[in-house]
Amino acid sequence: MIRFIVAPGHEYTFNGILDPARRVRELPAETGLYRALFRSSVIPPGTWVFCDIERLAAWELRLAGEVARLMRAAGNGFRVLNDPARAASRYELLFRLHDRGFNRFRAWRAEDGIPPARFPVFLRLEANHRKPLTGLIEDREALAVELDMLPSLGISRRGVLIIEYHAEALEPGVFRKYAAYRFGDRIVADHLVHDVTWLAKYGAEEAWNDARFAEEASYVRDNPHAARLMEAFEIARIDYGRADYGIVDGEIQVWEINTNPALPEANLEKAPPQRADATIVARDRRLDAIEALDVPQQGPPLALDSELLIEHRKRQKPGYPEIRE
Repeated sequence: MIRFIVAPGHEYTFNGILDPARRVRELPAETGLYRALFRSSVIPPGTWVFCDIERLAAWELRLAGEVARLMRAAGNGFRVLNDPARAASRYELLFRLHDRGFNRFRAWRAEDGIPPARFPVFLRLEANHRKPLTGLIEDREALAVELDMLPSLGISRRGVLIIEYHAEALEPGVFRKYAAYRFGDRIVADHLVHDVTWLAKYGAEEAWNDARFAEEASYVRDNPHAARLMEAFEIARIDYGRADYGIVDGEIQVWEINTNPALPEANLEKAPPQRADATIVARDRRLDAIEALDVPQQGPPLALDSELLIEHRKRQKPGYPEIRE
């Protein structure tokens, strides 16, 4: 059994593969909440995937890391992906990739003040995957204005990142994002986004043409960046997630790795006919890769009996949910 542990309210990312009304085949997988895991005194063996690393509070990250430590120590029958004590969140990811020479750009924490950044930059929250807080900011003076405005918007500087913008247009007015998943030892090239804004997040119909449909089909089929992307995931110590990235001067630049990415059901009714083949290939490879994460259900259940976890459970109300076999 594969258990994906998520933050409350973020189970929806698995609806496309786990909802009986939407899935194309049954998988040996289920979702669970961190709070239920922390409340559990005994858990069954299997593959455990820690998602939403960037959404966890510091105390949750500590508890999750303790659970993962016990799983690793148990060994037989337990497989851990995205160990919370090792996996990088967004800031650490961008820091590591820049420090190792993988990315040419980097990020700073807004609470540390105005950095010696290469402009333009933009602001975004570290703990979510929505659009940035700002557009592109062209100089230090404009950055100071944006930072000073945050409190009036009800936003603390804590958790806000200043990120250098490092991308290039596919052609004037058209921008491309690549998206690929890691499932354990497999990289799956999934889709392209074409947009008419620098953000290249949601896509725009007018940014597509026949040549770009063909390029997406080739990208999904040939998975040309698998080896280089695996390097980025390894630097990040992330075993499960989706990398969103671009190519600048011929080099892959990873913008983020989402540890709880949406796993779409690949409904062909919602896709243009030109994307049908790529959509099916990507879907089937995702499902195959998820199935391969499973391990034989061997070995006894694991007691979460460390002092830290016992003390946490003592503070919980009776009847709180647990994860059971």
